Amino acid sequence: MSAPLAIPNASAAIDGSTSSATVRTSRARRWSIRGAVAVVVALVVLVQVFYTTSGIMWGQSKYKDKTYTAWWGQSHYYNEMADGFVAGQLSLTIKPNPELVVMQDPYEPSQNHNKRLHDAVLFKDVSTGEWRYYLYWGPVPGVIVTIAKLINGQPLLVGDQELVMLFSFLTVLFSTMLLVWVYENLMPETPVVLLLMAVAMTGLLPTHIYFIMRPAVYEASIMGGQAFLIAGLFFAVLGAGPKVRSLWLLHAGVAWGLAIGCRMSLSPAIAFLCLMVAIRVWAMLGILKWRAWLPAALALGLPMIAACLGWLVYNQMRFGDPFETGLRWQLAAVHVSKMLELGYSSWRNIDANVTQYLFCPVNVVDTFPFLVGNASMPELPLHHYVAPHHAFEVVCGIVYSSPILLFALVPLLLVVVEWRKGRANTNLEKWISVVLIFTAVLAFFPAITLAATTMRYLMDFQPLLALAAGIGIWQAARPFVRSRRTYYTLAGVLWVLSAWTLLVAFAFGFGGYANNFKEHNPKLYQKFEKFFS
Repeated sequence: MSAPLAIPNASAAIDGSTSSATVRTSRARRWSIRGAVAVVVALVVLVQVFYTTSGIMWGQSKYKDKTYTAWWGQSHYYNEMADGFVAGQLSLTIKPNPELVVMQDPYEPSQNHNKRLHDAVLFKDVSTGEWRYYLYWGPVPGVIVTIAKLINGQPLLVGDQELVMLFSFLTVLFSTMLLVWVYENLMPETPVVLLLMAVAMTGLLPTHIYFIMRPAVYEASIMGGQAFLIAGLFFAVLGAGPKVRSLWLLHAGVAWGLAIGCRMSLSPAIAFLCLMVAIRVWAMLGILKWRAWLPAALALGLPMIAACLGWLVYNQMRFGDPFETGLRWQLAAVHVSKMLELGYSSWRNIDANVTQYLFCPVNVVDTFPFLVGNASMPELPLHHYVAPHHAFEVVCGIVYSSPILLFALVPLLLVVVEWRKGRANTNLEKWISVVLIFTAVLAFFPAITLAATTMRYLMDFQPLLALAAGIGIWQAARPFVRSRRTYYTLAGVLWVLSAWTLLVAFAFGFGGYANNFKEHNPKLYQKFEKFFS
C-alpha cells in the first residue's frame, strides 16, 4: 500500500489561486472519484435488494419465475391508504367487520384478534355513527402512492416493501451527495478510500440491513422520514453554506415538510435544524438586516408551516381534533388506550432504552448465521427502571454491532475542545458536525422515552450518525495522512472495526425479523448454511 495522496485543494482551485493545469487535474480527479463513489452506491443498493428479496434472483422452485423486480411483500397498508385518497376519502376503503363493531370493547385484543385489521385505527364518526378504518402513520407515503396510481391510470398495487426500498435508496443517495460535497469543498485532503468507506456506511450497517429484512409499513414511515430529512439537510448545506441561496433553502423546507408528513416524531429534530440554519444565515447576513435574510426565511419556513397545518387539518377532518393522530384507537396485540393510560412515554424509560440501544450485546448462537439480535438483557431490571408494561423486541446495541459509529464522537470532541479554548466554531465543517450529531440525538429522543425497545427505532437516528461517523473518521485521519506509520495504525483500526461491522450486517441479513431467507429462498439459505457450517 502506498502512502495516501492529498487531493488538490478544491477551494483554492475555485478562487483561481492555482494554475489552470492544476484545476484541470483536480476536475478530472474529481470526476474519477465520483465514478468510484457511484460504483460503491450501486453495490450498496444491489446488496440491499439482494437481502430484501431474499436473493430470489438466484432461483428456487417456489419463486423460480421471479426476479429482482418481483418482490414478496409484508403489507400493503399505504396502498390501502392511497385507494381511499383516490376514492375521495381519508378513511380506508376496507370496511370493519360487523362483528367487531358491535363488541362491548372492540379494542380488546383477546376478543378482536381474528376480526380486526391489525394496527389499523378503528374510529366511529360521531356525526354519522359509521365505523371506519384509518392509519395513524404519516400520510406522505400514501400521497406518493396515490400520485403513482393516478399517473398509471390503471389498477396498481404498491407494496410497503417497495416504498421501503425507494426511501432507502433516497437515503443512501442524499447521504452520499452530502458526503461528496463535504469531501470536495471542505476536506479534499482526505484519502479517497475513506470517502468510499463513508459511502458504504450509508447503507450497509447492521441495523440498516436488519431493518430492510422486514419491509413493512412501520419501516416505510421511518425510512421515508430519514430520506426526506437527509435530503433537506443536503439542500440546507447548499443553501446556507458558502453563500445564502433561497432556492436551495426552499428545497430544504419542502423536504423537511415531507419528513414531518412521514414521521411526526422528527419535528423536534427539524425544528433544531431550522434554528441552526437561521443562526448561520444571520451570522453571514447580519441579524438586523432583515430584508437580506427574509427571503431565505420565507423559503425555508413556508413549506414546513404548510406541512404542519396540513397535518392539523388532516387530523381535524378525520377525528374532529387537530392534535389527535388516532393512536389510542389502534387495533394491536395490546389494548393501546389502556397502555397509554399506564404511561407509554416517560423520562423514566430513557435509562433502560439507552442502555439497550447502546450496549445490548450480539446474541451468539451455534448455528448459521451465528450472530443474531438479542431479545433481552437479563441484568437490565436489576440496574435500571423498567416499566411493568415495557415491551422488548429484538435489538442489538450499536457498540457491539456497529463500533465504527463510535467515530461520530470525534467531531463532537473537536468542537468541545475548541470551545474550551475560546475559539469560535463558525466554519462550515464544524457547523455540519454539530448539526449532524444534535439532530441525530433529537430525532432519536422520542423513541427512547417509550416503554418499548425495538431494532427499527434505531433507524430514526442511525443514518445521521453514520454521516457524523464518516466525517469523524476523516477528521481523525487528518493529522496522520502525511505520516505513514501513524496512518497505517489508524487504517488498521478502521479495517478491524469495518470488518466486524460488515460481518454482523451479513449475519443479520440472514437472521432478521422473520428469517425471510428460510421461508422464501430455502435452497439458497441451505447453501450458505452448508458452506459456513
